[in-house]
Amino acid sequence: MGILKSLFTLGKSFVAQAEDAIDEAQGVRMLEQHIRDAKAELDKAGKSRVDLLARVKLSHDKLNDLRERKASLETRALAAMSKNVDAALLSDGAE
Repeated sequence: MGILKSLFTLGKSFVAQAEDAIDEAQGVRMLEQHIRDAKAELDKAGKSRVDLLARVKLSHDKLNDLRERKASLETRALAAMSKNVDAALLSDGAE
């Protein structure tokens, strides 16, 4: 049983040594690939951020337009009420 354990330990040692050799020989290439992957993810995140900011601006613009329309309609309704316009016409205009 002791010989199998020694062989297994020796095998693990060879695997670790091979991994170290690969890391040393190909380490620069691996790092360059990691950098390329990180840049691609950063570009993707930047585009997503720009899209999100554009959507937020459109939403704010639409909200401002709706607020302006509401104020205009309220002004027109108050003006109509001051002129004693029929209430049925006011409710139709509000819809």
